[in-house]
Amino acid sequence: MVLSLLMIACQAPPEAVSGPTHADPTPDSPEPAREWTIAIWLDGDNNLETYVPHDMDELERAAYGPATIVAQIDRIPGYMDEEGAWDGTRRYEFVADDQHGPVSPMIEDVGEVDMGDPAALSEFLLWTHEHYPAQHYALVFWNHGGGFWIASDDTDGGRIDVTNGELESALRPLVDLRGPIDVVGFDACNMGQWEVAEALRGEALTMVASQAWVDGGGYAYDAAFPAIKPGDGPAVIADLLAWSAGEINGELTQSAIDLVALEGASLAIDALAQATSADTFARGRAQAHSTDLVWDDFWIDAGSLAGRIADFGDPGSEEAAAMRDALDASVIATYNSPELAFATGLTVFGDTEHASWVERYAQGPWGWTGWDELLAEAHDAGL
Repeated sequence: MVLSLLMIACQAPPEAVSGPTHADPTPDSPEPAREWTIAIWLDGDNNLETYVPHDMDELERAAYGPATIVAQIDRIPGYMDEEGAWDGTRRYEFVADDQHGPVSPMIEDVGEVDMGDPAALSEFLLWTHEHYPAQHYALVFWNHGGGFWIASDDTDGGRIDVTNGELESALRPLVDLRGPIDVVGFDACNMGQWEVAEALRGEALTMVASQAWVDGGGYAYDAAFPAIKPGDGPAVIADLLAWSAGEINGELTQSAIDLVALEGASLAIDALAQATSADTFARGRAQAHSTDLVWDDFWIDAGSLAGRIADFGDPGSEEAAAMRDALDASVIATYNSPELAFATGLTVFGDTEHASWVERYAQGPWGWTGWDELLAEAHDAGL
């Protein structure tokens, strides 16, 4: 996450692109003067704590841009002594500073908080809305990620579960108050799943995530946020975050996803699930690219899988081609390393070996599609 000014100068930010913009404010509410507030859910209550002071420093460099940046930060005792070795949970507003070591004032000490508790995230977002009103909001999760979960807290044992709707419930109070969150980003591993995007589709306008492992770099906040210009909408900020991780910090893959356009992709995934057979799915899965070397059936590149099935000429091939096109239409931008040059923007779950996973999968917010039924059919057939 250390980033020199020379590196920033050598890598031009992406061109502004058109994309979804926030809905009109409530008629009886004045338009906030602040364009962007960026809220960071910075969960260092685990073995990532050593990165916390470093990223606080980076967020101060990012504060030279026009956005207001706030964070709830949780640390854990026992990993490091730097920056006072405080533990517990604090809230900060970041001030522009390019010196070594964070200097931003603590706004509030909220004691020990379970950063894996959806209610705690809801409370922070409402606090942010009250104290830092803006026309647009971005939320960034900083933590470990496992696709179906985010924000693990070692002290309190919680983590936000995507499969049982906890991610949606955490965001819903803010969404009910002011409409969808403009950008949700994941500075965490393996969150670039179609399933995560589908869970967010009613809660946010754009998503930024990696289909694969995220190294220590993650987002280059001090490259992305200072590049924001007046009038930039959600698609631009989502693209900037993905660009900063992929082009500046050399992450394996990062994509910006248009969650409004994702409806077409989700409908196409449902259509394919209804039209194809478990056998055809299993053959496509065997030939498709995976973005994980160990859990290869967990994180199958969705575009690759659709392309393989489309090439078979079996029943469902036309639906697979339509799925591939619809997925492409939902991707604002993707930045891939040579190792994952095949990545198309989102993964899809394809593991049918374990009955417990198949059963749990069916309970997710994507359960309205037939994808869970296709997986269950493949499991029952031993595929």
